[in-house]
Amino acid sequence: MEFPNLAWALEHRKVVYMEASAVLRMSAGSFSQKMAGRVPFAPHERTRLSEMLGYRADWLFQPMVVPPEARLAPVYEGSESQRLDNQIRNEIWPERRGRC
Repeated sequence: MEFPNLAWALEHRKVVYMEASAVLRMSAGSFSQKMAGRVPFAPHERTRLSEMLGYRADWLFQPMVVPPEARLAPVYEGSESQRLDNQIRNEIWPERRGRC
């Protein structure tokens, strides 16, 4: 997700993609493409969303930044999390068993 603050604001205000896309006069699919960062939001769209949600546009459209201290712990072969991942994969895709 390209804009986590915007996603949070939409959820916080209980605005679904259909409503946001209607305000911007576009399809929900187009709005989804913009939320994923595949297509940029136009300046007037940023302004309109900012007005609708009541948050500053510069904050809404900040890209996600992962702090250096938020590194994921490595998953080692044979670890409990690896075992659970394989178990889940085998339950979801039993025909692919052994090929994960």
